[in-house]
This record gives sequence, C-alpha cells and structure tokens, in this order.
Amino acid sequence: MDKMTFMGHVLSAKGSVEKSKVEAVTSARNPKTASEVRSFLGLVNYCGRYIPDFSTVSAPLRELTRAKTKWIWSSRHHDAFDELKRLLASAKTLAYYNSNAETHVIVDASPVGLGAILSQKQSDGNFRPVTFASRTLTDVEQRYSQTEREPLAVVWGCERFHLYLYGKEFILVTDHKPLEVIYSRNLNHQLVLKDGRCVYNLIRLK
Repeated sequence: MDKMTFMGHVLSAKGSVEKSKVEAVTSARNPKTASEVRSFLGLVNYCGRYIPDFSTVSAPLRELTRAKTKWIWSSRHHDAFDELKRLLASAKTLAYYNSNAETHVIVDASPVGLGAILSQKQSDGNFRPVTFASRTLTDVEQRYSQTEREPLAVVWGCERFHLYLYGKEFILVTDHKPLEVIYSRNLNHQLVLKDGRCVYNLIRLK
C-alpha cells in the first residue's frame, strides 16, 4: 500500500489532500446577491492570513458588499471568486487534524446555503482550517428568517464534523449576534430548529 486516507488526508510519500475535504469550497457556485458575497467573505476572512495577498485578491468581491453599490457580476468578480476558492483549497492553507488541539467550528448561513469551517490552533498560536463543508438550503429553509437559518447552520455544521467533534470540547464561532444572545442564556446549550425535529447539545458555546 503506497497511500491511505485518514481524517480527510491522503497519506503518501508525496502527501496530498483528499478531494472531499475541499469540495465544499471548489464546487461553490457564483454568488447571486451581495448578501451571498458577504457570507462567503465572512468564512474566507477567517483563513485570510494564510492566503497570499488576500486583501488584493478579495477586493473586487468586497466592492459588491458596499452600501448602495449596484449588483453587477463581471469577469473580475468571477476571477476573484475562483482564485479565492483555489487558494482556500490549497494544501498550504489546510492543516492536519490534531485531536489534542484547540478546535473552532465557524458557521454561517446565507439566504441560499450553509457553510462551515473546522479550524485548529497550531504550534505558532494561529488557527488554520482543517476541513470545509457547505450545502444548499431547501426551498422551505430558504423561507426561514436569518435568525432561524443560523441555528440550522450550527446544528448542520456540528453534525457534518461529528467525526472530529464527538466527545471533544470545542468553540463555536458565529458572527450572528442575536444567536449569541439567545443561546448564551440557555444553560443547557440546546439548539432547537424551526421544525422541532433536531436538538444538538453543545459542550461549549462561545
């Protein structure tokens, strides 16, 4: 056997990253609204320090999120989007999973989809992404309010990374302030989705 897959990594003499580990990034479709661009940049920004010239590469996309900016998706936006996906999915950006390292789960919800990053603290004190995940919202879920979509992202993200998180303390990161206020008051840290079908007990919520 000259190679094997373990925890999302293809272990071999040359070393590489398993395709499914970055597919959530590389298969992402072009944003259709400023809100979708903002959601994408929110996740990408968490890994920005590991992307060469991040501010320059992302500049065309950030322009679309400015107030009163007319939505026009041009070739320069498309190129910037594709380049960020390529850089995010590169082996230089991703880290190996370490069961003893401090772990963060970063989640976000846009009007059309959910995104999540599992990131870990490295020996230099910085955090690097280990794996990514995303999915499209169903027609019903797209009718949820943002405060309803965000808990859905939390539950889905934690379930998606179950292999890494089971029995482990981790920190959940969200930029949705109402969600922080609502669930920081719940001593049991239980997230109940809109349809009442799913509850996820979090060990730690921050």
